[in-house]
Amino acid sequence: MSAAPRIAARLVAVHNLKPPVDVEALLQEYADLQILDWSMECDGLALLSAERREQVFLKANAPARRRRFTAAHELGHVVIPWHVGTLGCTEEPGASAGMEEAEANLFASHLLVPDVFLDPFRDSYVDLDEVLDILAVADVSAQAGIIALRRALLPGYVIHLDALPPIESPGTVVPQGGVRALQESSVRTGRKLHQGKLVTWYQLADASPIVEEPRPSREITNLLKSTLAKLHPDRDVRAMCLSINGIVGGALSAQRVSDPSVIYGVLVQKFTGHPQFGHLLEVSDFHRYLQQKAATIGQSRQGETID
Repeated sequence: MSAAPRIAARLVAVHNLKPPVDVEALLQEYADLQILDWSMECDGLALLSAERREQVFLKANAPARRRRFTAAHELGHVVIPWHVGTLGCTEEPGASAGMEEAEANLFASHLLVPDVFLDPFRDSYVDLDEVLDILAVADVSAQAGIIALRRALLPGYVIHLDALPPIESPGTVVPQGGVRALQESSVRTGRKLHQGKLVTWYQLADASPIVEEPRPSREITNLLKSTLAKLHPDRDVRAMCLSINGIVGGALSAQRVSDPSVIYGVLVQKFTGHPQFGHLLEVSDFHRYLQQKAATIGQSRQGETID
């Protein structure tokens, strides 16, 4: 976790913050706040000085949810120690920005939609219609909320919001062919009005029941080697095994999930459409390998040992 989210998490813990965060009241604990009418495009401004208390100005006539995000953004400038000088003109979350503006946006996202609020969505594949109802409590814009939600989602989600570029959960493999390919590849889809915006979402992966049991690492590797040797007798099987195990490790390194059926779903999604190894999903023994890996990793993460 980078510094801005850590600082936001510290404030969430210290102030016991829960959505919807009263961000303007919180801001006044750290800076003098003035809310003014002005015609400029700029939504907020922070005057930071080591010689006096920080000052923050917010645009009174900005839309309510945008003003909440701006207040959190300006608070980020105030509490991130290396932000100095005059900083302002907050951008929408997701917009390109300089380092300090990007850090303030990241801080605002983690403050208004804290990680602890998102924790229930991290360990399983979830129905996004239900999640969006819960996310609405945070009282942020649809774009800000979905960008924050992305932090918690497992691989396999693609979310369309109006005319904006698609938002994908980390590690998602998106099929080629546009919306039609998404529809054909999805295990679940939905459309929902969220914070006044139409959200269309596609879920490309799901938990899948597994029949394989945990196995010692060497036994799992031998299964993979024998599978590859049958398919590719003229290729360097050892090198392929190393690559595949690296893909498996990379796919799970950012996930804390311990349910083997969910781990298996994550791994299948990771290899779907893979340019080098995607064809292996047509082979039953490769699915046995993935299931054994999922069962073994799940058991390890649950604190159990293999007999």
